[in-house]
Amino acid sequence: MKDNLKELVLHLNKISEIEYNTINIVIENIISNNINNLSLIENTFDRLLSLVTIEEDRIKYPYDKLLNYSKKIDIELYNDYKKIYKEFFSEEKVKVLKY
Repeated sequence: MKDNLKELVLHLNKISEIEYNTINIVIENIISNNINNLSLIENTFDRLLSLVTIEEDRIKYPYDKLLNYSKKIDIELYNDYKKIYKEFFSEEKVKVLKY
């Protein structure tokens, strides 16, 4: 049972790393191509916030980057995700153990 749990956590960590890297590429593409599709930007924010096995410090940089970009695109979107940012990074969260 313990080995199965360890294997599951390792797999989850690997998937999260892949997703994190993919999100960073998406953010770079959004910014470099001046994309203003609000659905895509919201989805990217949400994907970042869903990465429970990635350390907060690693989430903050791409989140800030996208947040700053969103301020140019839509101030309401910016304000919404700025509020979420404050809530997300101020709460104590349960961390998944990494092996």
